[in-house]
Formats: sequence, structure tokens, C-alpha cells
Amino acid sequence: MTTSTTPLLQPESGNPQHAYSAVTSPEAIADEELTTEELAEYERGIISWRRARRYDFWFRKEWRWGYAIAVVAIVLVTLMSVYHHRVGALL
Repeated sequence: MTTSTTPLLQPESGNPQHAYSAVTSPEAIADEELTTEELAEYERGIISWRRARRYDFWFRKEWRWGYAIAVVAIVLVTLMSVYHHRVGALL
């Protein structure tokens, strides 16, 4: 386990002496707290890049309403940013 010392000021005393606190590195904590299964999952990652290269990973039938809402939102934002002066004049 790797530790380093970090100086901490003591605000209650008037002198600038330092108290030292041991700080453990995140890698040491991860090695101590993860089981072998968790470590294997951590090293493998969240996304399977082989699967992420496929078309069906990004475009799914059950998400089509979300895609439609996103397209409408993008079109509205684009039109409002292009024609905001004309819309303001109409009001």
C-alpha cells in the first residue's frame, strides 16, 4: 500500500506548524476493496467495443420515439437559432 503525507494547517493554534495525515492512493484502495470478479469487470470495461461497432447497438427499434423527439428538438433549436430575429419581430 502506498501512502503519502499531506500537510494540514492547525487553525486553532497561532503558529504555522503542520500536522501530517497519511493519504492512501486510489489504486491501493481499489486493489484492497475489489474482489476478483469485480476486478475482471473493471479491467474489461463498461462497453464491449466489438459490440459497439455494430449498427444494432446504436439504433434500436424500441428507441425510435426517442430518436423522433431528438430530431424534432434539433430542428426546432436550429430554426430558432437561424430565425430568432424574425421570431422576435413577430412578437
